[in-house]
Amino acid sequence: MAMVDEALKYIAEGFTVFPVKIDKTPYTAHGMKDAVQTQIMVKDYWTQWPDAGIGIPTDGLIVLDFDKKGGGGDSLKKIEQDYGALPKTRVHRTGGGGLHYIYRNPNGHDVRSTVSAGGYKGMDIRANGGYIVMPPSLHPSGRRYALLQDAPIAPAPDWVIGLAGKQKALNTIMPGESVPFPEGQRNQRLTSLAGSLRRQGMNEEAIFISLSACNIRQC
Repeated sequence: MAMVDEALKYIAEGFTVFPVKIDKTPYTAHGMKDAVQTQIMVKDYWTQWPDAGIGIPTDGLIVLDFDKKGGGGDSLKKIEQDYGALPKTRVHRTGGGGLHYIYRNPNGHDVRSTVSAGGYKGMDIRANGGYIVMPPSLHPSGRRYALLQDAPIAPAPDWVIGLAGKQKALNTIMPGESVPFPEGQRNQRLTSLAGSLRRQGMNEEAIFISLSACNIRQC
């Protein structure tokens, strides 16, 4: 499949897109700020990086991101016990086996990305200031993101909006439990950690090992 054709389909649907690497980091210097919605710019990007994945900024959207490894499956069941079945909308399966439930921000409030929203483990919210990777982008697992439910993007219910910003309190985190870094902040967090380790006298090799472990746990 030609990824440029898939990217062109997304802009025809009204999305803005930008190219991402297999590890979900952007190819472009300014990441999601370089997202475009014109055929000429899409073709230019995917001429430079023909196998690039497709990222979209989630400004104006509210995406429930259920991470399979992080316990998102159990949180999905718990959310539906607490609030009822999620409204029908567009759903993607991520390359890691998780789920993206994509909703519209119905009222224009500044809804921000949130980790472990409402305390639901493995369920993050991607909204203003964030982005997601779209099908059929390739995942490091070798699997591709896939469209699971092709439905119109529905407005987010009020309770979803209420969960945004309600992050798991630090004093509720058990020893040894890792809090995922929000998408879009991962490079900044890892760079900050590297600086902290260096100031503590750790050498380059040890810093690399520590950052690699942190990347696996929290990214």
